[in-house]
Amino acid sequence: MPALLARQVAPSLVEVRGVQKNSLLVHFGASKEAATSPIEALDGVVSEIVRRVSDDIREQSHAFFARVLLRALKASHGALLAVAGHRKRTLPPALRDGVGLTPPINVELLIKDLLARPDCLANTRLRAAEVMISGMIASDGITIFGSNATVRGYNIFVKHPPKLRQSGPKFGGARRRTFQVLSDMVGKHLTCAFMQSQDGSFDIKR
Repeated sequence: MPALLARQVAPSLVEVRGVQKNSLLVHFGASKEAATSPIEALDGVVSEIVRRVSDDIREQSHAFFARVLLRALKASHGALLAVAGHRKRTLPPALRDGVGLTPPINVELLIKDLLARPDCLANTRLRAAEVMISGMIASDGITIFGSNATVRGYNIFVKHPPKLRQSGPKFGGARRRTFQVLSDMVGKHLTCAFMQSQDGSFDIKR
């Protein structure tokens, strides 16, 4: 059956998709078009978040975070996301200026609970987590996830090295400079860093 899906995936950015999964991105505004599709970038972040989730619920976990992040990023005026390795019990010192969650929000357990007993209470808990995570992404600072489908912290701020602060417009605004700091942590403390600016442009480092 001929069908066409049109959806907003970011500010001033609309995806048009056909039944054979061929996709067209339409940019409205002056944001630069990147080499990587924002759909692929968002999928990259979600894939890192659920990397260490049990195989039997990875698909459900991926669908949950894809939905949450897509809605949150459409509604926000920019966002910074980071994913930390699942083995790190605490956030590194550079990422502790904010609200650390102890214990973290464990979406894997919430999904397992819903699949084991699909009642109203289990569904409400998962929906409540969705609302909370969306609010964290919409707040200032960085939202940090774990690679085992957890949320580790939000409203996190990092210090910019003096060299980066003095670089001026070359690195863009404060959000871009923060993304540069997070990118330097990928491979050490983080497995992924993602930025969406206020004008809808984005960047990812894995």
